[in-house]
Amino acid sequence: MTAGSRGGQPRPIGDLLGGALRSLGVPSKAVTKRVLSAWERVSDPAWRGIAVPHRWMAGTLVVSVGSAPLRQELAQFHAERLLAALKSLLPTDPITALRFEAAGEGSR
Repeated sequence: MTAGSRGGQPRPIGDLLGGALRSLGVPSKAVTKRVLSAWERVSDPAWRGIAVPHRWMAGTLVVSVGSAPLRQELAQFHAERLLAALKSLLPTDPITALRFEAAGEGSR
């Protein structure tokens, strides 16, 4: 098959990768930067380095937490407030839920 029979000239993979990743729900670098910045604004300074946004999947921001007691505290007492604050700071980025997981849990 020639290049013309498949829709045009070949394109570098880098030109296609961004669209493919977004279609799979992987946020762009700009979105990631906005989410991390918003998290720093709404989270308690005492949590820095212990509770860190890890990934964003289908509207759910997954926060990696290095302390089991803090993970429980965040889920039970802070999740609703944090989610509302993030939604307010990121109106164009559809964060619909927060999930707190043990540090390293999502890398399995």
